[in-house]
Amino acid sequence: MAVAYDAQSKSETSAAGSSLSWSHTCTGSNLILVVGVARRGGTSSVVSGITFNSVALTNVTANHPSNAIGVELWRLLAPDTGAHTIEITMSSSASIIEGFGVSYTGVHQSSPTGTPADIDGNSSAPSVDVTSAAGELVVDVVGIKATDATETLTAGASQTSRGEEGSSDGGTIYMYGGMSEEAGAGTVTMSWDASPASDVWVISGVALKPTGGDYTKSGYAIVGTAGYGDSTHVVPGSASQRDLLLLGVA
Repeated sequence: MAVAYDAQSKSETSAAGSSLSWSHTCTGSNLILVVGVARRGGTSSVVSGITFNSVALTNVTANHPSNAIGVELWRLLAPDTGAHTIEITMSSSASIIEGFGVSYTGVHQSSPTGTPADIDGNSSAPSVDVTSAAGELVVDVVGIKATDATETLTAGASQTSRGEEGSSDGGTIYMYGGMSEEAGAGTVTMSWDASPASDVWVISGVALKPTGGDYTKSGYAIVGTAGYGDSTHVVPGSASQRDLLLLGVA
């Protein structure tokens, strides 16, 4: 079963604060809810927790290279279906908080994500290389400082945007954030165009793994039992590269 898009949602603060909440609807099976957070300002503000329908999410990665701006990815396996509230709580007040919720079906329920990739820079073209594989789906979240409300943020040509937001604290502080996805491959480059801005940015990405694979074993794994006495046989190698071994006794 392939990883498939289910639904997206987003919200933002209009003034400095330490929390953000909005509604998101999940539908389907083998679900995962991925929440991307971008924040600007706050001397040491990071996400202290996220819930969906009062159930806590798990942090995938946190990318806060400076006090100016940061992003994080969180996930929840088997989220409750239907419309429920995503609630983000920050460790302290931030000038701007942007939240993006995206749910997917067909995701492996015990090993849902690969190794996250984080990077930061200063330009108009944020990008990050994410290790992945065919059949997986890469998701990312980006945040970039902005000087005014006239700037734009556009996902790379091979990506599907799942939300872009330009925000202000109600005064002179601006930020643009976004979340997107792209089909998996050996290495997937997630990129954005923030023209005409050229400023500090942060970006993080991770691969979502589909159902059907065994991503939990390496080296040796149990692949079958033999006849009477239930003696266990093992075969060396990657579990994802073997067929089931069926044994019997006459």
